[in-house]
Amino acid sequence: MPNLFQEFRNLLPKNPQLICTVVAEFPAVGVSTVSTVDGGQLRVFGAGGRAAGARVVVQDGRIVADVGGLSVSAEAEI
Repeated sequence: MPNLFQEFRNLLPKNPQLICTVVAEFPAVGVSTVSTVDGGQLRVFGAGGRAAGARVVVQDGRIVADVGGLSVSAEAEI
């Protein structure tokens, strides 16, 4: 009998992409601090002259793209 939980985990992405907001950059060491949508903060590689508040895509601990004017909203009905 297959392990259903393991089969479910296999459907999830191994390295998800997160949309984050730049909080601070440290160009001397090449890292940035970013804030996730849920309020968590991460230290990631990539400092390319982005201003605080810039939206970026983070994957595998590094900034992979700038988001630009994309807005993110979440709605839930209870």
